[in-house]
Amino acid sequence: MTESDVAYGAKSKYTEVKARAYANRDARRNIPELRLVARAFQLIPKPARY
Repeated sequence: MTESDVAYGAKSKYTEVKARAYANRDARRNIPELRLVARAFQLIPKPARY
């Protein structure tokens, strides 16, 4: 698959090697990302979360 075949360019740049590196990164690097997710979930009414 080439970049011209993909509508979203980042998909073609996200390789298996990069995915594994992201999954195995230091846990402290996840904290800001998880805080952002927590803030996003606060905007969703509690009954709709389940």
